[in-house]
Amino acid sequence: MSDVRPPFFGGVSDLDQTAALEHRLEIPGPPVPWAAKQTSRNTGNRFIPARQEEATGRVIRVTQELIDAGGQPFKADMPLAISATFYVKRPKGHFGTGRNADTIKPQFVDARPTGKPDLSNLLKLVEDGCKLGGLFPDDDQIVEVDQPLRKVYTQTREEQPRSIVTVRSLA
Repeated sequence: MSDVRPPFFGGVSDLDQTAALEHRLEIPGPPVPWAAKQTSRNTGNRFIPARQEEATGRVIRVTQELIDAGGQPFKADMPLAISATFYVKRPKGHFGTGRNADTIKPQFVDARPTGKPDLSNLLKLVEDGCKLGGLFPDDDQIVEVDQPLRKVYTQTREEQPRSIVTVRSLA
């Protein structure tokens, strides 16, 4: 007797509990890199920079909103893959002036943000925020980085900096 299964169109069917789970997060605000704790010159106490704490809070909020809306967190020991695109604000000098103020100068159309913040540290902050927000128990579960993993400029003056992150199970 052959194993006949109905077509599968997404989600998790009753017959297939091993379907891959995937979540897409859009995190508003400028991408901020993870940084090691800093030491106060006055007291010698170690602290997390306020900018990093605020950015981690944004990731946690988006992650918790996803879970509160019915998104299923990943289970412990489940191997995960992550991809991310970080949109940083384009410098004012990339735009024309006067009536061309909203047009990117030709020499900057294909420009990429090669300066700070560092791409790997941007990803680390997102991984930590997703863990703290409850999307997965441990960022050690991330065993693969999918494409795209990139840092790009926003395309207009009005476009806001943000991060688009996708986390998916590999099991």
